[in-house]
Amino acid sequence: MIQAALTISTTFLFELPAVKCRQTNVDLIAAQLSSELAPNDYVIVHPFFCGVTFNRYYKGAAPWTTLPPLDDYTLQRYDLFQAKMQTKDPIAPVIDRITSTLQSGNRVWLVGTIPFTEQPLPEIRPAPNNQVDGPYSFYWGVQVTQFLSAHSQRSAVAIAPSTNCVNPPESLPVFVVAGWKP
Repeated sequence: MIQAALTISTTFLFELPAVKCRQTNVDLIAAQLSSELAPNDYVIVHPFFCGVTFNRYYKGAAPWTTLPPLDDYTLQRYDLFQAKMQTKDPIAPVIDRITSTLQSGNRVWLVGTIPFTEQPLPEIRPAPNNQVDGPYSFYWGVQVTQFLSAHSQRSAVAIAPSTNCVNPPESLPVFVVAGWKP
């Protein structure tokens, strides 16, 4: 009787749409990029929480980071993200690396839903303790896309978001940017 109930409930559970849906496509992206990137390319993963999955599956030689760069991608370290929110211009090293990558003829790969707007951004101040991360993550993403828009010659979608069922926050596209424009 218990075995029958367990079999029926397990069968029902695996028929739920949420169970059939992938929770991320970052693993597939990381595996594909591992073989496609040149060693001097540069990868930016956004949002930052996708960096843990990317770290697990990416085996390529090209350096990568998140927005903002964190010191540990072995597990979700929201404390490190919050610490970056409390500093001034934490993505400056990313902008510097983008510049040197494009100037040397290599490509920048954007993994994720990086926001874009042409509207000038007001300066964002370092956050007091325990602020919501959304506005900071958005701001840093826009800073990167505005910089790339102003200083790159071409961009393209390298991997479109999945058309299969994937958890929306982790169904990421990939863009590739190349060519330096002073």
